[in-house]
Order: sequence, then structure tokens, then C-alpha cells
Amino acid sequence: MKRKVNLISQLSLFCISLSGIAFQLSLSRNLSGALMQLSYYTLQTNLIVAIVALLNAVFSIRTAKSQITAGLLRIITGGSVLWITVPMTIYHLLLSDRYRP
Repeated sequence: MKRKVNLISQLSLFCISLSGIAFQLSLSRNLSGALMQLSYYTLQTNLIVAIVALLNAVFSIRTAKSQITAGLLRIITGGSVLWITVPMTIYHLLLSDRYRP
């Protein structure tokens, strides 16, 4: 039961991250504008979160995980949490009261 909940949450995070990236890129008028938006740190971190969520989902399906794989996956997951926390904190502390889309 715990593995199913973990798998569902990881796949949900993957879908949410990809839909956010797709929505942001769809606002561009052309391909070069979309490619330029990929240089933004926020979109890059969302892409990292999507990849790490997919990796976690794939490795949670596998029954036999080695200690090295599990440890490496924990390090990558922790890094992605740190990377996504940086733009969230900067937006909250510096931009939220000034930026009104």
C-alpha cells in the first residue's frame, strides 16, 4: 500500500511539473522564444524536479534496489529539493509583493 501511494505521488509530481513547464512554454509565440525561456532557472529547476520524480517512480516500481542506487537517489532527490527551494524563496521574499502578472 505504501509503495502504491509513493508511486502515485511521484507520478503526480512528474505530471504537475511537466504541465507547468508546458504551460509556460506555450505562452511563447515561436520556438526561439520557448527555447529562450528554457534558460530561466525556474524552468530548469522544474525540469529537474520532473526528472527526479520520474526516476523515483521508476525505481519504486523495481523490487530489488541496491544500497548504492538508493543512496544516490536520496542525494539527487535532496539536491532537487534544494534547487526548487531557491526560486521559491527568492520569489516569496523579493518578488511577490512587486510582481503582479
